[in-house]
Amino acid sequence: MAVKVKRSGATACTASAQYTTNNGTAIAGSDYTSTSGGLTWASGENGTKTFNVPILQDTVYESTESFRVDLSNINGSDGGSYTSAQVNISDDDPADTTPNAFSFTAVTNAAPSTVYASNAIIVSGLESGYNDTAISVSSGTYSLNGAAYIGAAGTVKNGDTVTVQTTSSASYETTVKAKLTIGTATGTFAVTTRTADTTPDTFSFTAVTGAAPSTVYTSNSISVSGLESGYTGTAMSVSGGMYSLNGAAFTAAAGTVKNGDAVRVQGTSSASYDTKITAKLKIGTASGTFAVTTSAADTTPNAYSFAAVTGATPSTVYTSNSITVGGLSPGYTATKLSISGGKYSLNGAAYTNAAGTVKNGDTVTVQATSSASYSTKVTAKLKIGTASGTFAITTRAADTTPDAFSFAPVTGATPSTVYTSNTVTIGGLEPGYAGTAISVSSGQYSLNGAAYTSVAGTVKNGDTVKLQTTSSASYNTKVTATLVVGTSSALFDVTTAQAPGTPLGSAFLVNTYMSVTEASAVASDSAGNFVVTWMSKGQDSSGWGIYAQRYDADGSPQGSEFRVSEFRGKPFTSIDQYSSPAIAGDAAGHLVVTWTSYDQDEDGSGWGIYAQRYAADGSPQGSEFRVSTYTSGDQYAPAVASDSAGHFVVAWMSNGQDNSGWGIYAQRYTADGSPSGSEFRVNTYTSGGQYAPAVAGDSAGHFVVTWVSSEQGDSGQGICAQRYAGP
Repeated sequence: MAVKVKRSGATACTASAQYTTNNGTAIAGSDYTSTSGGLTWASGENGTKTFNVPILQDTVYESTESFRVDLSNINGSDGGSYTSAQVNISDDDPADTTPNAFSFTAVTNAAPSTVYASNAIIVSGLESGYNDTAISVSSGTYSLNGAAYIGAAGTVKNGDTVTVQTTSSASYETTVKAKLTIGTATGTFAVTTRTADTTPDTFSFTAVTGAAPSTVYTSNSISVSGLESGYTGTAMSVSGGMYSLNGAAFTAAAGTVKNGDAVRVQGTSSASYDTKITAKLKIGTASGTFAVTTSAADTTPNAYSFAAVTGATPSTVYTSNSITVGGLSPGYTATKLSISGGKYSLNGAAYTNAAGTVKNGDTVTVQATSSASYSTKVTAKLKIGTASGTFAITTRAADTTPDAFSFAPVTGATPSTVYTSNTVTIGGLEPGYAGTAISVSSGQYSLNGAAYTSVAGTVKNGDTVKLQTTSSASYNTKVTATLVVGTSSALFDVTTAQAPGTPLGSAFLVNTYMSVTEASAVASDSAGNFVVTWMSKGQDSSGWGIYAQRYDADGSPQGSEFRVSEFRGKPFTSIDQYSSPAIAGDAAGHLVVTWTSYDQDEDGSGWGIYAQRYAADGSPQGSEFRVSTYTSGDQYAPAVASDSAGHFVVAWMSNGQDNSGWGIYAQRYTADGSPSGSEFRVNTYTSGGQYAPAVAGDSAGHFVVTWVSSEQGDSGQGICAQRYAGP
């Protein structure tokens, strides 16, 4: 800052002065730089001398401040009337006219055309001490520190309180904003009027049902109420139809309504049967629907049916008779057609199972495939509208009558013993059919060699079946197991033997030639068949002969009696030709008969032992043959035994062969009648006579020979025995 000092008046001499700055409200070092110095004017010089006082700058707004400049040591002048001056410093920085943020709480749901005052705000954040920040308002008035509301601009400072006032709009849902400006900032006081009541009282339209298709229907009239009183701007619109307001022409254009208005709705029914259309009228925030539903089409056709198929071949396509659709609504083409369990053909088109539609006059046939199983029904159900008809196909019954089969009965069974039948093979059933029933009563069955069971099952051609049952615990009692296969059955009878010692029928005569008979013998096989042999005198016209008769297990003769011995000797001599027959058989019924024959070889050797073998059917096996090979003296009283395989042994008495009178000798044979080794002596004790041999064998061929021995035990006669290994 330049400070000027002026010399005036007389200038005849030199003049000088000292100057110094001194603080006032301005402070050296903060607001200005302390300065001092001197000024000189030459003689005859006057005017102004200038010196500078540096002013210090900052960015803070300050009010006007001052400091003094004092003159001292003034020479060549009287100093005049001014030796001190005040220097003012005016701040060139702008004042802070941006207050702290302020706001007014908005008013909502305000009544129309009503004065509303804002909340009060306190001014802050302006330049401290600065009182001239501008304040103004638009679209309202303000009150400063509680004074009257004004609309004229003014000034504020920190700490002032301000409220804003404005009048709400005369319209609903409309905002009025009063804008207050303080310095460089603004705040808005918004007042929004409430929403008009555009929810009318509930209204409704009576629905129309059974309407004729494509026909215009008009609803009942409703009177609008419940809206904002006096408010005429509630929106009204319609969709799906038209409306009439207060009797005016029907229109679909949007409009407005007020309380008391009368409204009707109009809609056109659907062109389709059983179809609903809706015309929806909206008034403000509410709506009502006018529904028009057409009558249902007649979808109940005249009764129809399909002829059932019986005796059908499995897995075969069958086609029904054709039916013609009738009884539906005339001209209606949308009656639904569907099928389950098959296919249909409409008017001769390709068969399909897709749903479709029919009309009067259409023709329909149904097609279905018969079951893969026998005696099984499948049904294809055709539905037309509300009615249905069934096409039934039943396959023929499978052939469950097998070829005849039987089980051999068991007789003479051991009580309480399990017996198994012969095996039968099933045949004659439906080819490829595996469902023929099999069941058993009073026993069990084994199918194809599986475990025995009494549970019912199924069989097919080629299966093998055996039965098993347990014989009665009582003698002479029959137990019957019945096997049922399909429609046929067979019995497996198991009859227990007579109680031991029980006569089987009455005594019966074996021989038919009624002359003199003696010395019979009998043998039986494992099945109970038996043969009786005996001596018969004169029957062969040559004295005594050996005869036999075969019987089955129940005692019935098998053929006639027959002669065993072929050699006849001399007729009716005083010497008997044959004597002492004996017989034995194996398990299969093969027989061997032995006897004593006199002078059969006509060599003068006396009595010898002979035999004849027979098959199970009674036919001779070869010719009779001599058993004893020692021919000196007599051989007499043969005995014979056989094992289960047909091996046999013959024992007899032989006189003089062991050089001590009678001895016991034997000969073993194979099943084909060949000698097994040579004849051999049975007795080892040779003193005294050995008589009356007997022989028995088991199934494995072991045998034992018994006889009467004289003097062997020094006590007269004794019974001796000798065991032999077989076969």
